[in-house]
Amino acid sequence: MKRFALFLPAMLALTACNTDGFGELPSVYVKNNYPSNTTTGSTDTQPVVTPPVIDTSLKTIQAQSVRVIDGDTLEVIPVSGQSERVRLMGIDAPESDQPYGNTSKSSLETCVSLGNVTIEWIKKDQYDRLVGKVLVNSKDCNLEQVKKGMAWHYKQYQSEQTQSDQLTYSNAEVLARGAKVGLWQDSCPIAPWDWRKGIRTGNCGDNGTSPTTPVIVPSEPSTAVCNQYKNATCGSFSSCGQAKQALACGNKQIDGDGDGIPCESICK
Repeated sequence: MKRFALFLPAMLALTACNTDGFGELPSVYVKNNYPSNTTTGSTDTQPVVTPPVIDTSLKTIQAQSVRVIDGDTLEVIPVSGQSERVRLMGIDAPESDQPYGNTSKSSLETCVSLGNVTIEWIKKDQYDRLVGKVLVNSKDCNLEQVKKGMAWHYKQYQSEQTQSDQLTYSNAEVLARGAKVGLWQDSCPIAPWDWRKGIRTGNCGDNGTSPTTPVIVPSEPSTAVCNQYKNATCGSFSSCGQAKQALACGNKQIDGDGDGIPCESICK
């Protein structure tokens, strides 16, 4: 009986290449110049960290009905599909059991009651919530919460946002602090990330009452993130959020009048 040698094929390592997402957005570092209260342990001045790389491709949900849970969380029933909880991206609102918690919730309820609600989301978090932006007739309810002093710009997770949104939200908080609107009427507001740690004394420094402009130091956008936007036109975008990402990557042709608003047919 003849014996045959057995040859094992060599295993090839396959490298997957994801081309349907927008990739990681460049980090932006924001310094607010709001001193933390070292005597109380309050950390109102947030540490700016660079989270792991995430898929920042946008998905969209049209909501049939909406129930607000608190100032930065809601539940939506889509036109088709099952209900989803949504965590508003880029902001952190007072918890339900802390000062201004109910006021912040009411503010978000007002915003979502003004028209048709669209959710632009980028991922699910550890609690299985969609993380995204709540748009009502193109109005950004996340941003409105910050403008009205109903939430902080959540800088710890700001790299999930476009560069444009990072700057807009950060400046909105500065202006709200300076105008003492909403929770900034309190001389020592307690940041929600402190409240969740059991800290019950707020930041009693200058509290941002002087309108200090944040210092923005952006890094260069990566080629991998922006290549797909290089020659994109307004007709290729399914949402305003995608157009804003393209503009942040340097695609100037979609902002013909140079006013900072790309594709005005979809970004009203």
